[in-house]
Amino acid sequence: MSNDAGDRVFAVLVNWCNDGDTLRAVESLLAQSLLPEVVVVDNASPNGSEARLREALAGRATVLQSGANLGWAGGCNVAIRYALALGARYVWLFNNDATAHPTALAALVDVAERHPDAAACGSLIYEQDRPEVVWFAGGAVSLWRGVTWHIGRGQTDRGQFGGPPRPVAFLTGCSLLVRRAAFERVGLLPEKYFLYFEDVDWCLQARRRGYRLLFVPEARVWHREGSSARGADGLSPTHAYYDARNNLYFIDRWCSPLQRITARANFAVRVGGKVLLWSLLRRPQRALIAPLIAGVHDFRARKGERP
Repeated sequence: MSNDAGDRVFAVLVNWCNDGDTLRAVESLLAQSLLPEVVVVDNASPNGSEARLREALAGRATVLQSGANLGWAGGCNVAIRYALALGARYVWLFNNDATAHPTALAALVDVAERHPDAAACGSLIYEQDRPEVVWFAGGAVSLWRGVTWHIGRGQTDRGQFGGPPRPVAFLTGCSLLVRRAAFERVGLLPEKYFLYFEDVDWCLQARRRGYRLLFVPEARVWHREGSSARGADGLSPTHAYYDARNNLYFIDRWCSPLQRITARANFAVRVGGKVLLWSLLRRPQRALIAPLIAGVHDFRARKGERP
């Protein structure tokens, strides 16, 4: 199935110092039964990633340079603007540390075409290293607790997440097909989070405007979580900082005054538990305490603008 000029689908990836994973992701996109136009944005990688990507993808994908490390949302927005200017009807946001089943995009577009009230459609996502273990089967939100979570995470897939497309509270940006009209009405991704929570925030904005978000079990993807922002053990100072700071941003932005009280209390308990646990563990975990506290401090000090 081809991606004809009247129904253009652009696939968007952001690279930062990880051209190996990015190339594997792009190869899976170029093997789709519905072939997208692939756009890779390099976020000013200092390790030569951009040059290697341009050489490897010449004639097969477009490589753009953002000019600075704009974070995931900022890098995506560079490519989204590019795609919309060229007439994209859909934009498929795709993590550079993921790979897609060859029919994933066709399944997403089919559902989007049949459900014009859906701002976006998202995939059933598995762990790359444990291909039958679910990483994402829809997103849930509790504003009273100030938390978001992935439905089904860590469960072995025995068919329990199959069935027809269904609405969820949010979809992850790991594999997110967004229709042009939704970007035009809702706006682009909120850049001030830099990393984490920006996809949830955009999804809640879309729902506020009356759109639905559809989880599509037939659109299968495999994800190696956080290869750019996390270490080999799944943890890094970058993740600890932005996860704490942006959780507070999210609470402040979306919770009612009463919900803010309970959500902040829950946040304090969770952060206190992490600090206690990490202080008792080996050095790599103890090194996460300072950036976590810095994230809380920077939110309280309002360093930078709030999203």
